[in-house]
Amino acid sequence: MDRNNSNANSFDDRAAITDKLFEKLQEANDISLFAKANADSFINTSLTDYIEELLSRHGLKKPQIISESGLNEIYTYQILSGKRNPSRDKLLALAIAMKLDLEECQKLLKFGGVNELYPRNRRDAIIIFGLKKKLNIFDLNELLFDLDEFIL
Repeated sequence: MDRNNSNANSFDDRAAITDKLFEKLQEANDISLFAKANADSFINTSLTDYIEELLSRHGLKKPQIISESGLNEIYTYQILSGKRNPSRDKLLALAIAMKLDLEECQKLLKFGGVNELYPRNRRDAIIIFGLKKKLNIFDLNELLFDLDEFIL
C-alpha cells in the first residue's frame, strides 16, 4: 500500500471515529458521563508535542526548520518550546519548512488552534499547491506575491 492510500485510509478511519463520537455527544444527557466514557477518544497532544513528533518522524532538526521557515530564530524557538502561540501564517511557514503533506499540515493547524487550509479560498489553494509541490518558503512566497496574495 502506498503512503497516500495509507493516509487516506487512516483519515477515513479517524473521520468515522469522529462521526461516531459526535453522534454519542449529541445523544448525551450528561457531559461528565460522556467525557468519562469517551476519555480515550479525546486528543491530548499539544502543538509542541505534535511538532516534536513531526521533527522526529521526518528526521529534522530545529535549526534546519528555523532556517528554512524564514522566521525569526528566537521567535521560532519560543514557538517550538510552547512559549508562544503562533499565527496561522507562522504555522504554515513551519509546515512548508518541514515539507509536510496536506494531512500533516491540517493537523498542525488544528493543534495550533487556527483554521485549516480551505481549497475554496484562493490563497489557501495556492498554499495547498505549494505543499503538494514541496515548494520552499521563498518560492511559495514568490508565487503568492505574483498572484497578488499576501505572503507568509
